[in-house]
Amino acid sequence: MKYLFFNTAGCAVELGASHDGGAAFYTDPDGRKASEALLPAADRLLDGLGMTVRDVDFFACVIGPGSFTGIRIGLVTARTLAQVTDKPVLPVVYTRLLSFQLETTEAESIVTLLNGWGDMCYLAVYAPGTHDALLAPAAVTYREAEAFLSSVDEPYALVTDRPARARLGRGTVYDPETCMRRLLARDRDRAVDYQTVEPLYLLESQAERDLKKKP
Repeated sequence: MKYLFFNTAGCAVELGASHDGGAAFYTDPDGRKASEALLPAADRLLDGLGMTVRDVDFFACVIGPGSFTGIRIGLVTARTLAQVTDKPVLPVVYTRLLSFQLETTEAESIVTLLNGWGDMCYLAVYAPGTHDALLAPAAVTYREAEAFLSSVDEPYALVTDRPARARLGRGTVYDPETCMRRLLARDRDRAVDYQTVEPLYLLESQAERDLKKKP
């Protein structure tokens, strides 16, 4: 399985690549550098594995939810590379990616939570084992997320990103490399034509929010 993976939707830039049993992963904790860090980091990963973008079987890209600008940067990059190389793209939902932190659990559901902007976050629920969505991703306030967690009767596991873990004070912080490898091993046959891949925006962009503030 040969792939190049992008995640620029969160607080960090995450990339992964695999080729003939070898694999490499890169992360930059500053997601604001996505536009300048993405392609150089991808080149270094591929070069280290002795491959180019034309060698990959598919590109994988996190389509959201998350940073409006980050999602756009990652998706445009994946679409462009797919178009140039005539390869498919695997769209990855960020909240579902987190659910792959737990391959086995006694919990009846996996709740995933990602930090948004301000007091907002992204919440979703997945079935252990299959990672099918039991509750589609939604943008909620942290107070609403806490209320939801308090209302869940059955045992659940909570997986978060690092900022959400700091806000909630609980939850397992996902390991991006582990989750990436597990998801791609399961979903590699779900790659589609790049023209059909759409972003998953659940919150307005900063520009849209600023526009609403104007008199």
